[in-house]
Amino acid sequence: AMAKNPEEHDELLEKNHWLFESFRSNLTHSHDPAFTAKFLELPSLFYVEQYLSPIEPIDLHKSYSYFEEYFAKKLENELKDLYVQYYTTKYEHNLKAIGERSLKNRCLYFLTKTGEQKYIEMAEKQFNTCANMTDQVAALSALNGQDSPEKENCYNSFYNAWCKDPVVFNSFLRIKSADKVESIFNWIKETKNNDKNYHADNPNHISALFGAFSKINSQYHVNYKESYNFLAEEIIHLDKTNPSIASHLAKYFDLWKQYAQPYKSEMETALKKVKSQKDLSKNTYEIVSRALGDT
Repeated sequence: AMAKNPEEHDELLEKNHWLFESFRSNLTHSHDPAFTAKFLELPSLFYVEQYLSPIEPIDLHKSYSYFEEYFAKKLENELKDLYVQYYTTKYEHNLKAIGERSLKNRCLYFLTKTGEQKYIEMAEKQFNTCANMTDQVAALSALNGQDSPEKENCYNSFYNAWCKDPVVFNSFLRIKSADKVESIFNWIKETKNNDKNYHADNPNHISALFGAFSKINSQYHVNYKESYNFLAEEIIHLDKTNPSIASHLAKYFDLWKQYAQPYKSEMETALKKVKSQKDLSKNTYEIVSRALGDT
């Protein structure tokens, strides 16, 4: 359920205190780190949206973020203890180490959601001292949404180290485009148009840059008119050279009818703009027509 203010959120969550006690018990008596890490994975926003109608995207994102913060503060001690228990700068590649690494990084993610500076610094320390990319990427993801110099330092360091590697740069694009800060839309436009390491003919780069932003970033809906049109223009442009990736991006509008106004109308406008193009590929035309209900 979604509430209109923090007080209503607290009331709703307190009514479900058993849920947090269940998590607390699992964290306190964790015997299988891999299972506990999986237990801590919340359903994605994109998944949740499929079961809502009408979708109020801004309210949904606020509720989701508030739940993460509430969850983290409620279970802070247990999360911190597990993080400390499994923190290491050494790297081992076996099932036990993979499970422990996964749990440690899930704990770090939630701890940063408390907003406390000590956990922001903890994520920065992990980024700077870890011996594997999994932990570096996890630290970046944990810092997302934070307006802090620590986050910017980590992103700059990662970019400078890996921007010439198209595979790793793909991970950078995916994580960064999910960062829910006000400046992210401008960053996406700047990256698409001016970053020489972004290859507009690389399907993985395209999906990474547009995927997380369009599917799970609240800023996509904050700037909804410009954002939806921006995605439509990209679909039109790509359809001429790579109809497969163009049709893939067009699917991001599939749930438009479930959205509340004014998001619904603007998504419909974007879809109709794509459909109106001459010589649209068969794949993209079918995806857009089906979304509009014209088939």
